[in-house]
Amino acid sequence: MARERGRHDGRDTVWHDREDPGLQPERTELAWHRTMISFFAAALLVVRWADRFGGLAVAVVSVACAAAVFILVRTRRRARAVAPTFPDAPVPVAALEVVVLTTATLLLGVLGFWLLLGLTGPP
Repeated sequence: MARERGRHDGRDTVWHDREDPGLQPERTELAWHRTMISFFAAALLVVRWADRFGGLAVAVVSVACAAAVFILVRTRRRARAVAPTFPDAPVPVAALEVVVLTTATLLLGVLGFWLLLGLTGPP
């Protein structure tokens, strides 16, 4: 782990312990984008089974893509709203995003489990 000398008191401080408030919104936005990419990847994985499962596969792809687009739109809007006032103003909690993504993840899990069990489609 990289260490460098403290500024005034001579103690060793870990490099990442220093404050850099300007990077926090960027890290958060990148994390949301990774989540968006994972939802698109889940949708693409299910597309290959569309011929076997039909409507259920379309439902899984629709939920995953809708969640990914929701993430993209909300995080872009949020980043633009927060950027001019950061770090002076508090950053609002992303409660709606968390609730929608939790619901989408649970729905994808149930639909994916249904696909794996083969509860629909030809035997």
